[in-house]
Amino acid sequence: MDELAIGPVAAVLKLFDVVHGLETPLLQDAPGDFPGYLTVLKPWDSCPPANDWSDPKHGSDFNCRYFLGRYMFCQFNCNGESYRAFTARPLIFVDNEPGPSKRHRHHPQLEPQPTTARSPDAFALRSKRTNRTPTQTSGGEMDGGGGGGSTSGEDGKQEKHLVLANKLFLLSQPDVDDLSKVAIRADVLSAVKSDDMAALFEALAATGVLEPDAALLAEMRARIDEEIRKLDEKIADAEENLGESEVREAHLAKSLYFVRVGEKEKALEQLKVTEGKTVAIGQKMDLVFYTLQIGLFYMDFDLISKSIDKAKKLFEEGGDWERKNRLKVYEGLYCMATRNFKKATSLFLDSISTFTTYELFPYDTFIFYTVLTSIISLDRVSLKQKVVDAPEILAVIGKVPHLSEFLNSLYNCQYKSFFVAFSGLTEQIKLDRYLQPHFRYYMREVRTVVYSQFLESYKSVTMEAMASAFGVTVDFIDQELSRFIAAGKLHCKIDKVAGVLETNRPDERNAFYQSTIKQGDFLLNRIQKLSRVIDL
Repeated sequence: MDELAIGPVAAVLKLFDVVHGLETPLLQDAPGDFPGYLTVLKPWDSCPPANDWSDPKHGSDFNCRYFLGRYMFCQFNCNGESYRAFTARPLIFVDNEPGPSKRHRHHPQLEPQPTTARSPDAFALRSKRTNRTPTQTSGGEMDGGGGGGSTSGEDGKQEKHLVLANKLFLLSQPDVDDLSKVAIRADVLSAVKSDDMAALFEALAATGVLEPDAALLAEMRARIDEEIRKLDEKIADAEENLGESEVREAHLAKSLYFVRVGEKEKALEQLKVTEGKTVAIGQKMDLVFYTLQIGLFYMDFDLISKSIDKAKKLFEEGGDWERKNRLKVYEGLYCMATRNFKKATSLFLDSISTFTTYELFPYDTFIFYTVLTSIISLDRVSLKQKVVDAPEILAVIGKVPHLSEFLNSLYNCQYKSFFVAFSGLTEQIKLDRYLQPHFRYYMREVRTVVYSQFLESYKSVTMEAMASAFGVTVDFIDQELSRFIAAGKLHCKIDKVAGVLETNRPDERNAFYQSTIKQGDFLLNRIQKLSRVIDL
């Protein structure tokens, strides 16, 4: 405490007496007395003039309980919420702004004061006063973090080539306007030039995505050849003069360079060479992740599938949980891209609380995929437990437009709001490189889910009532349901004359019995045929 105090104990006590004397009038008329309160504090705390601290954002609800000096414990109420702070800088306010965390805001006229490093006792006092760990902010999150969806910092950066792959995908979509494509094309050219992706540039120029430029292509190839020569020299030097780990690192550097310049076949070949120099299971897993990223860039599902199987075999020999959890996200993304939504949902839900795969996409995109796949894969009870009430999803779902309304309106049976939110999400689904090929299928599955949920509540219902619930016309409902009934997606029949829908829920036990009888008859027929062959 001695390190934090700025004056003798007598001065602190005197300051406390001044503040304590002001407490009663402050509680009675906070807006009127607060500037005067700060004026009284000024001689003791070197504050700026009182009017500089007036903040209309807090309004008349600002109620200061007590400030114990410049380096002391502070507690005040703002808009009905209680805040505590302990600071080694001049007096602070805590903004009562909406968002995932409350932020400390220092007065703009106050320069940071030179202070010595805090002692463990000071941190312990701060922790005890606020009932939080020393690294936790007033909003309940860790310092430097932005919650689950933050992509800041080295671990939060999306892999550059996957960003480039998404931009190339957008350039091929007719739904993207021409003005946006001009900006995207400029970004693509900049990314290709910065990484010397000569092979990709040549392919894009051949297809008309980029303008051909022979001089630029020759320049990039020259830089690639020079860099490969240097890498080969490092490998040779490591093999002659250094140890096995240095040799592996030299080969890995060459592998990553081929990945960077977009030489797919050479990168895969060099990664195999690097794997032969690798002993540790974790390092082998990292090489598999590089291979998976190459497969995702080129949407090479055969390569992705083989790499996932290889990773699973490696995990049978060992491996850490962090890499196992990362593999779940890679596999979930592969399952979603190949229309195995049920398995993708299971893998995504297992990874919600352990997500670290920021090289693929940000956390809010991960939640977007999780919610979309869960809606068509989970029953109503599981959806409530695992998605609707999941705190990790609740913290991020508001960042994705229409996603919260899409999920909650379905669960709360607000079908008109659901269709409005669903129409808002369709554009995002169509412009997602993993979901776009399954756009029509996903649209059908979602409508099947929502129609089935509505019909489960009725034995019979008029088509007019159903059309009103969904905010559409009767003719639209008639056309929609007739297609789904004919395809066996909905178990009901339409009485067109009476304008009524009659549900005929399938009896699962009866259906299982009939299936068993049918399979038994088939087995008996096969046995009889086999017996005739044996007799002959």
